[in-house]
Amino acid sequence: MPRRCIRKVITSSYNEYPSGEQLKKLTDWDIEAYDLLGLLLLIKDIWWMPEWGYRLYNENKSWLILELNSGSWLGNEIIIEALKENKSFWLQLLTSCESKGRYIFRFSIGDGG
Repeated sequence: MPRRCIRKVITSSYNEYPSGEQLKKLTDWDIEAYDLLGLLLLIKDIWWMPEWGYRLYNENKSWLILELNSGSWLGNEIIIEALKENKSFWLQLLTSCESKGRYIFRFSIGDGG
């Protein structure tokens, strides 16, 4: 129950398209130099319907999995395009992408991965 409340507070731009400034942050985010969790929270904050299309969870205590489902909404597709431009993020972390707008990213969070 608390998770749902947190999501509603964090999601400030629920029905809006991401701004140019937000997209630039996604494109320019250096995953080696900056906090990766900050990037994940930014994505969640600007994602349309995060309670449905944004899922972040642990796998085997060694991996953090981010699953994004665009729902074919243009704003979410624009976010995906910005993430694609961030070559470091896209090439290192993308593990799966499907034609229906489902993307899965995998992040090592422990010594086992």
